[in-house]
Order: sequence, then structure tokens, then C-alpha cells
Amino acid sequence: MWMCRHVAKALAETNYEDLPPLRKFGLKLHVKLCIMCGKFHRQVMDFQDAARFYRTHEDQGDIPSQRCMDDSCKHRLQEAIHAARQSAKD
Repeated sequence: MWMCRHVAKALAETNYEDLPPLRKFGLKLHVKLCIMCGKFHRQVMDFQDAARFYRTHEDQGDIPSQRCMDDSCKHRLQEAIHAARQSAKD
């Protein structure tokens, strides 16, 4: 069974997708079940997945250099953020 420090070391040193299948399974199982480090390490794994996705699609030219949203979308997003902050304060 993986210990928290082993998970942290494995994620810091390498991409978890590069691990052998059995070690990758153990790491994912630990992150799923561990209350103490699960949330942080899940974020690290998600970040690695996003970076891998971006790197793959950037090489293929699928990701435009700039993505713009129209003013109405920006306004709705700002209102949603403001409403969420207000509800968190209450």
C-alpha cells in the first residue's frame, strides 16, 4: 500500500501516467481513499492531465493562441462570481 509521502514523491518526480500499471493503480487508489492527501494529490494529477492534454493538442495545432468571449458572456460570468461570493459571506 502506498503511503502519503510515497505518493507525493512519485507525483513530484514523474508524471503518474508514466508509472507501471500496477504502481499507477496503487497511486490512484491511495489518492481516492486517503482523506489526508487525496484532495491535494487529486489536483496535482488533474494538473498533469491538463498539461498533457494541452501539450498533445498544441503540437497538433488544435488550440488557438487566444480565445475571446463576448461581453455578455463576461458580464454573466462576473455576476455569477459576485453572487457566489455573496452567498459564501452569508
